[in-house]
Amino acid sequence: MLEYEASRPSYPPVLFDFVEEFLCRSLKGARAADIGAGRGIATALLHERRIGFARTRSCSIAHR
Repeated sequence: MLEYEASRPSYPPVLFDFVEEFLCRSLKGARAADIGAGRGIATALLHERRIGFARTRSCSIAHR
């Protein structure tokens, strides 16, 4: 897994800046669900912006 993580790029901060601009509001305090979060790259970045979130993997939903 470490090889994957080392080669997997993160999301640029401008992505979440764009989302805030599109929504005309700050993401701070927003709630989000990171569906199919995989390694949690986006989840960690959302958490840094103080977003409340629920992280789940798509397989856990499929088996319910």
